[in-house]
Amino acid sequence: MTLLNPLYPNGEEMADVMVLHDHKILLFQCKSKALTYRARVGSDFDVLRDDVQKAIADSFQQGTRARDYLHANKQARFAVGEKAFALDMDQVNGLYLISVTSMPFQTLAARLANTNEVLGLFPHNEYPWSLSLGDLDIVTQILDSPAQFLHYMLRRRQVEGTPFHVHADEMDYLGFYLSHGMRFDRDDFEGMDDVGLSGFSDDIDRWVFEKFERGQNVNPPQTPTVDGFSDFLADVELTEDDYATDCALALLDLSWEGRMRFMEMIAQSKECSRQDKGLHSFSAVLKDGKRGLSFLSFDANGDRIEVFKQATA
Repeated sequence: MTLLNPLYPNGEEMADVMVLHDHKILLFQCKSKALTYRARVGSDFDVLRDDVQKAIADSFQQGTRARDYLHANKQARFAVGEKAFALDMDQVNGLYLISVTSMPFQTLAARLANTNEVLGLFPHNEYPWSLSLGDLDIVTQILDSPAQFLHYMLRRRQVEGTPFHVHADEMDYLGFYLSHGMRFDRDDFEGMDDVGLSGFSDDIDRWVFEKFERGQNVNPPQTPTVDGFSDFLADVELTEDDYATDCALALLDLSWEGRMRFMEMIAQSKECSRQDKGLHSFSAVLKDGKRGLSFLSFDANGDRIEVFKQATA
């Protein structure tokens, strides 16, 4: 459900856009403020700080107010037009703030922790995911499923917590996500003070040019995939069951090697069921120890209740 300009019970605006999806809430705050010329050329620090505050920090403050209100009320009430809503917040397992600017702020917004010591706009060292409207459009076209978008957003938010500065723009982050999963906990980054990402957006830039400048019908760049994994992931989301998105996110957390092994185990389980008509399963615990994956293979004759019984047994 996408809600435009939801209001607090007192009639004040809560957010520009609220998206409700499978027990998760996304709050979008949009600002039309762009970098002024003096800020863009670096001739006036105070003007630069003022631009970033009006475009990003102020919208984040509005978002945190909405988030705090929702968290503080088990039955969070708001209105959209003449309709009143109440959210059971005990059912919500994710609430995320996204700041959208009309024009790109490039590296100023790509990792806000890089400059916060100087700008001092985020006193609690907590930051939104900030990106331009154009970049958001490209991200959503390339990552065209809710789980993929959310997974990218979660990885993107982790950038602010790296122990080193990261210098990139949104499209290089997206390209790094497609090619390497945007994992900064790899041994490659051990002991780094500054990391610069460059050249990761080449495939994205080429796709944008061919699609929007030349008007060609071209497929967007995608993550190198394991046979059958994308279809399996899509099937999980298409069930539209409660927490299907969380199941998809757990699958997306698998490395390329993990995805390959997962699909191999699925194929083995299904083949065993074909041969003996019995039930076969396997389970795996992810490295963090907080989540696991289980797969059952048997002939349920299309009975979803039987599937549920076996899965919860």
